[in-house]
Amino acid sequence: MSAPTSIPADHWAAILADLGARGVATDGIEVVSAKAVTWPNGAWGCPKQGSVYTQALVNGYQVVVKAGQRTYDYRFGSTATPRLCEL
Repeated sequence: MSAPTSIPADHWAAILADLGARGVATDGIEVVSAKAVTWPNGAWGCPKQGSVYTQALVNGYQVVVKAGQRTYDYRFGSTATPRLCEL
């Protein structure tokens, strides 16, 4: 499956790899939203209780996809390493 035009190819590949590692079928994935974001800190808008984050602006992406009946909210900072936001 090729990357949608609104998502960098390396980010899309990382999302597919993460979903595959979770045992989620990657065919028929629906992109709910994809946007470039400037996060206010290193938490990327998805802080984990008890963690400490850099207090600097971080340019990145937020990509929300739907696979089956579940929605996955992926956050990226300055690299193509995703963090699944599970608030």
